[in-house]
Amino acid sequence: MEGGYSLENIKQLEKTVFNTLYDIDTSEREQVKETGRTSLNYLPWATVYSEVCKNFDDVKYEFLRQTKEVEEIIHTVVDETTTREKHIRYTEELPYFDTPLGLEVRTRVTINGISKEMNLPVYNTSYKGLGSTPYEYDTKNGKAKLPAARLDDIYKSIMRCFAKNLSMWGVGLHMWTKEDAAESVLQMNKLQAECMEVLNKKCALSEKTKLKVMEICKEVLPDENGDPRLCDDNEKLKELKKKLMAVRKIA
Repeated sequence: MEGGYSLENIKQLEKTVFNTLYDIDTSEREQVKETGRTSLNYLPWATVYSEVCKNFDDVKYEFLRQTKEVEEIIHTVVDETTTREKHIRYTEELPYFDTPLGLEVRTRVTINGISKEMNLPVYNTSYKGLGSTPYEYDTKNGKAKLPAARLDDIYKSIMRCFAKNLSMWGVGLHMWTKEDAAESVLQMNKLQAECMEVLNKKCALSEKTKLKVMEICKEVLPDENGDPRLCDDNEKLKELKKKLMAVRKIA
């Protein structure tokens, strides 16, 4: 049970919240973003959040953080021939998660005691995923290089993820697809999360297994540079999940 609710109550509450928010007309508050090749309609995160808060009093959100153990070595000179080494260990919380395929951010939105989580890759204006270090990728014209993610990339992605997380409760969800929006987007996000879960588990088996996983990802998703979080094709995501599930540890 979640928040003291039975499974039946949770489903009913979710349905009530979803139906209320999905029926909100946001057409007059939509904005347009030019991507170079096409125009995309979207709702700013502040608009989505304000609509949720207008309809429900018990609304909470969290920007999830990765806990990382850090060790620093400090060298102190005692005399001309002697130095002392001191190890300092501490824990820091990062506003992003470092995965084998790059950085991602995660949020959680709770309405009336029921939570939904969302994750989103940190990407640039060309929708290329960014990592903690620069990397190269293949294009039709040869190699291209992407710089490491900056803090502004990360915080922009956090707010995009927050808006997407809120939309999964219903408000503005119609903008994601034309027909069967709720079912299609929910399935896409479920498949993306499942692919990432399998991917991370397989990558942890060994370095050679990790290389094999990366090879499969780029083979199935060449346009997304192997990143399932950037894929909106449910059939491709299903294919990737199936192939990843079949991977065995390579010693």
